[in-house]
Amino acid sequence: MKFKILQFFIIIWFLKGFIIEYLLGMSPTTQLSSDPIFIKILLEGIIIVLFIFVFDKIKWTKQAMYISLPIFVYFLWAMISAYQNNLSILHAIKYSRYFIYSLFIYFIVKTIKINDVRIKKIILLFYYLVLLQIIISIFNILFHGVLENRIGTLLLMSGELGTIFPLIFLGFFIAYYHIVEKDIKYLFTGWLLLIFAYSTGKIAALIIFPLLYLFYEYYISNLLGLNISKRVRIIGRVLIISLIVSPFLVLYVQNIYFGNVTTSKNTSGFSQITKIIDFANKYTTGETSGMVRGRMAANTMLLNSISKNKKYIFGYGPMALYGEDEKGYGSGFTPVGILYGIVGWARDYLSLGFPAVIFMFWLIAIVFRRFRKMLKLRKFVPDNVYFIIMGSYLTIFVFVFDYLFYSAVTFVSGFPIFILMFGLGISENYIYNSVYYRKNMLTNSNSKVSIFENE
Repeated sequence: MKFKILQFFIIIWFLKGFIIEYLLGMSPTTQLSSDPIFIKILLEGIIIVLFIFVFDKIKWTKQAMYISLPIFVYFLWAMISAYQNNLSILHAIKYSRYFIYSLFIYFIVKTIKINDVRIKKIILLFYYLVLLQIIISIFNILFHGVLENRIGTLLLMSGELGTIFPLIFLGFFIAYYHIVEKDIKYLFTGWLLLIFAYSTGKIAALIIFPLLYLFYEYYISNLLGLNISKRVRIIGRVLIISLIVSPFLVLYVQNIYFGNVTTSKNTSGFSQITKIIDFANKYTTGETSGMVRGRMAANTMLLNSISKNKKYIFGYGPMALYGEDEKGYGSGFTPVGILYGIVGWARDYLSLGFPAVIFMFWLIAIVFRRFRKMLKLRKFVPDNVYFIIMGSYLTIFVFVFDYLFYSAVTFVSGFPIFILMFGLGISENYIYNSVYYRKNMLTNSNSKVSIFENE
């Protein structure tokens, strides 16, 4: 029963946009910055109920406390910040809830019964839901055109998910190809995620996606210890895929709007690239009426002003950045001179103070270390499980990129922290409860690897 509820949660999570737009009748062009109360109750209620169901079965070991502690301290700090800024404790709960829910998800998937059949069901469910995003994105382009707020079936005011979602699942497709089934269709499907990004008009994906693909290929080949001949074949495959995808990238460039400049079919490729670079520079380092506008400008300004900021320790309070009069163009905070460009770490820093940023990286360090240890279990777990470990591990890089340089999408959607903690929980669940794993470890006792050793 709990497993079916978990599947239902995943489906609703991915179909949230369809429900909001077509069942609740809310247009993505007029959507508020937060989801309708019905969706909040449905999604967040499922997480809470499932956590209550498994609570009595959670083993509160030292390892469970290791991963709970940074999240607990983060939430405690949010409450202290609220108190210091004369705000309601409810603000701290609302601000931190996705971070807390990610811990709930970890314990839920680590506690429910997981076997080979259920692992395959989870993989297929995510696979078809991701394919659905590509299909719906094509539909949206043809019938609605490019729109930042209509993100596949996800529909979120924060259009940055149009970049982050493809980057996350590209890693899973590449990992699946290398570990489970070497069929080129999985790599090609991974590249089709660019259509998802294109449907939202996210220019960043044009540059970041291909670069991350090369990084994933190189990094996985190193982790798996592939020989020179296999790496040469990888390079050849990259070239072939690039040739296949390049016409679509050209189409993307020719039809996307770059500030005051729209590229033309008669414009040379070099000129188009120049315009993209010029636009990216102005977009990320701009200034309007004495206020900075852009991620690089905002990050630089905040880093330079840390020592002078009187709010350095406790911030301006949880949810302070969401005031209609202070949020500038949406991801800004006008009291400190930012119209647009506040990313994840800046959101934490301004809202709760710099300690919150440290707590976030404390958690990431723990998660990173656990995945690194699980990656050593290649001989002891089935390919389907190792693929989940690898894909989730690659998600860490996307999360860190997003948190430091791109957006605060984790705090308004659950991506990618939910995916990361889901993958960690389900991997640990299988490893410590699987007969397959235990038999292999008993017959290879000299090679035993402890995930939590010296944590």
